[in-house]
Amino acid sequence: MSVSKNSIEKLKYTKEDIKQLFNQAIIQKCAKSQFILGKFYVYEKKNYKQGFKLYLQAAEQGHIIAQYRVAECYGNSYGVEYNMEEAFKWCKKASVQSHRMAQYQLGSCYEYGKGCIANINEAYIWYTKASEQGVPEAKYNLGVIYETGKCGVKNTIKALELYTEAANKGLPEAQFKIGVFNESIGNIKEAFRYYKLSAENNDFNAQFKLGLIYKKAAEQDHNDILKVIDTLNANNFLDVLDKIDKIMN
Repeated sequence: MSVSKNSIEKLKYTKEDIKQLFNQAIIQKCAKSQFILGKFYVYEKKNYKQGFKLYLQAAEQGHIIAQYRVAECYGNSYGVEYNMEEAFKWCKKASVQSHRMAQYQLGSCYEYGKGCIANINEAYIWYTKASEQGVPEAKYNLGVIYETGKCGVKNTIKALELYTEAANKGLPEAQFKIGVFNESIGNIKEAFRYYKLSAENNDFNAQFKLGLIYKKAAEQDHNDILKVIDTLNANNFLDVLDKIDKIMN
């Protein structure tokens, strides 16, 4: 189970803040304070074990975000032993309370049988819920289900719609998919645009595809580009891309 970027936060508290949090979390058993104190231990103190304990206390009282964090902890061995069955359980608790990233992760669990028996129909349901809340990864995975017909019915138009939505939210693998589609219908300009967007977001497939397009152009019109392309590797892609753009323009 991956950790969302939004989980990474820098927190600043005064000694008085911490004292008040301890009072509310430990003595008053306030779920919100337990959760905030858990974040303090995780992100400030780097004490994942204590952070997990506080997340769990808050989660057991129904705190939605804490439930998702508990799932993350179990799924990534943060302060607790790896246990995908527990990760799945807590992810589902957060999902039924409409936590969008939990819904996406729950869909992934069902699709690949992580902590549960694989069930593509359940995966479809939870990807759909997360997609409706704007999660680009869920839109992409749902698009794959529609494109491949994993649930029994193919719908290329719906898949393309979902890929486009995910691509416009900056998801590189979706940008690559849109590039492939546009190339297949002969719209090379749009294909190139999406390949470039994806490549700039470090998608290797797009970087490779874009290299082939440049090489084809070089063989036809710009032989000097071939020498630049020969220096291409994963670490210098954007520098080489810039050089090629200057040559072609």
